[in-house]
Amino acid sequence: MYRLAIALLLAPALACEAGSLVTIEADDGERAESDAARPDAPDAAPTADLGRADAGRADAARADAAPADLGAAEPDMCVAEAEACDAMDQDCDGRVDEALSEPCGSDVGECRAGTRACTAGSFGSCEGAVGPGDESCNALDDDCDGTTDEALTRRCGSTDTGRCRYGTRTCSGGSFGDCVGAVGPRSERCNDVDDDCDGGTDEDVTRRCGTGQGICRRGTQTCRRGSFGSCEGGVRPQTEIDDGLDNDCDGSTDEGFPCENTRARNVRSETNQRRRSRGLSNLSCDKGLRRAAQAHADDMCRTGVFSHTSADGRTLTDRLREARATYRVAGENLLNGNTNASGAVDAWMGSPPHRANILDDRFGRIGVGVENCPARSTTYWVQVFGD
Repeated sequence: MYRLAIALLLAPALACEAGSLVTIEADDGERAESDAARPDAPDAAPTADLGRADAGRADAARADAAPADLGAAEPDMCVAEAEACDAMDQDCDGRVDEALSEPCGSDVGECRAGTRACTAGSFGSCEGAVGPGDESCNALDDDCDGTTDEALTRRCGSTDTGRCRYGTRTCSGGSFGDCVGAVGPRSERCNDVDDDCDGGTDEDVTRRCGTGQGICRRGTQTCRRGSFGSCEGGVRPQTEIDDGLDNDCDGSTDEGFPCENTRARNVRSETNQRRRSRGLSNLSCDKGLRRAAQAHADDMCRTGVFSHTSADGRTLTDRLREARATYRVAGENLLNGNTNASGAVDAWMGSPPHRANILDDRFGRIGVGVENCPARSTTYWVQVFGD
């Protein structure tokens, strides 16, 4: 029946080619006319030859063939469509998923888009793309978020030990700025704080103490746990004595001790009278010269050696140094005998070498030593002159 229906559908085309009009009746009984059925048709024979036995049989054949004749395509016919990634041949070219791809990734910042190719009905991995990276301080959008160098900082400073603290350098315009907020090391102080940030506190922190005046010498105080201890290693002030030194470290020497006693003052007075009578100036008392004179008088009493050279070999120069006397030119007169100040000076004036010392105009100072020595039944008299 399908073959008959197909032949019947082709008949009108043949009839048209012959110049005949054929009208086919529908299955619901509507009338179908043709040139062969009309009274004025010249010849109906050609229509009857188209394979229809009679009208009833033709109608039956049309009824049987109608479902397949209403526009149905052949079973292997393909309607081309755009190819999709589904392992199907939508474009009817005998291939599936050919040349199918889609973009992937991003073109923002330093990123670059890639491509995903379709294979076996699904898109694969993204190829050729440049993805986001860690943001660097380079004025580029490395992480592809639309901004550059955002929130980039780095630590600065040397350490966070002790008082020290790290600071922060912030990236701007592709470079890190100044170190902000850092606290660096400083010289160690006596405060129980690690000022130099080396892990220790108050190490090697000392200070001088005391005074360096007179016989005193400065010592050292060492810091421990934020405070300085006692003064160590110094020489502290002593009670002042008559030795030409500033024992109490107050800037004065032998204060409270007179330059000379009464007998020594009387000898100096008698000496100045002789000098004035010859137009020379008075000699002033000098404690250093007086100490040298008195020390030699005491030594002669103790040793019994009456000489400008002491029993132990010391000379006038040695004795002046020991007495801390100052001078450029010095002289010395000695006398051994029981007399008074006037008699002692008269005895020296009677000796040319001794008189020369008394009347030497280079001398402006004098020190006198007098030691009464009962053990030797005598008195030792000493004059020491200095310029």
